[in-house]
Amino acid sequence: MAAYTTDEARQLSVSPDPIKEHLHQATLYDHKILGVKQELIIHHEWSPGSWFFLPHGARIYNKLMDFIRNQYRDRGYQEVISPNVFNMDLWVQSGHAKHYKEDMFVLEVFLLLFACDFLEE
Repeated sequence: MAAYTTDEARQLSVSPDPIKEHLHQATLYDHKILGVKQELIIHHEWSPGSWFFLPHGARIYNKLMDFIRNQYRDRGYQEVISPNVFNMDLWVQSGHAKHYKEDMFVLEVFLLLFACDFLEE
């Protein structure tokens, strides 16, 4: 399946500005757009920055996770699973809060701040 139309490809081949061409190509392969078009993922305002995997997307995700887990075992690693949301103190200590807090998902629980840094919108 082509990620762009014939007209778009023709436009890319004659574009005089290499930066503009690169940016245009990047938008043609944007996983957020392609995943939705291919009915692999959707997003919703109830969970900004997080994806809902549709059946085909879930199958691909699970195949990738199986591959990664096999690689862990083959290379002598053990898998651990950590939380997605941490106390803001961790982000302050690591320096992430100083640089990225305005782009982080932050919530208050019992007067404590918690955050995650995986937003993509």
